[in-house]
Amino acid sequence: FTDLHIDKASFPGFHSVSITGGSLATTMQVQVKPGVAASLSVFRPPEDAMSGRVFFSPVVLQFLDLGGNVVTGPTAQEPVTVQLERNKFGGLITGTYTVTPVSGVVTFHDLKVTGIGNGYTLLFTSASFRVESVSFGVHGVPVSMGLISFPAGTVAYTGSDFAGVPNPYMPPIRVALLDEAKNVI
Repeated sequence: FTDLHIDKASFPGFHSVSITGGSLATTMQVQVKPGVAASLSVFRPPEDAMSGRVFFSPVVLQFLDLGGNVVTGPTAQEPVTVQLERNKFGGLITGTYTVTPVSGVVTFHDLKVTGIGNGYTLLFTSASFRVESVSFGVHGVPVSMGLISFPAGTVAYTGSDFAGVPNPYMPPIRVALLDEAKNVI
């Protein structure tokens, strides 16, 4: 067979393959193991986070072969390093910068970014691969509440039922959560 192709690994299981041709037919069990690492892929990307706090979910990457299978062999054991790639806000990343894969999976448990803004990305590099994350935002940690708008004075009702009675809700009072720098969150 010159055109037989199985691209999904069955490790640790087996695929059943039936071969027919002319008057012959046979079925056999074949084990297909993942190939060599062909890419580094972001499996669980960074999500929006609070400034100076660890991401709510760890960021997870995987070494994949050409068929999209997680590679567990020696080609998937390169340590992976992280850095801020898009960083127009002067943010700072802290945590464990370099992680060694376990069975082809790289997990960054303690990353945090300090610096409020949207559009940050992370760049992950190994000796053979590099991949950039999707963009995410970093928001301030709420420490207080503040008034956004409040009435400059009272406005009297003009309807006949309440003529002349002050309306304390015109315009409405608005409050918001504020971070340490008094930015609205």
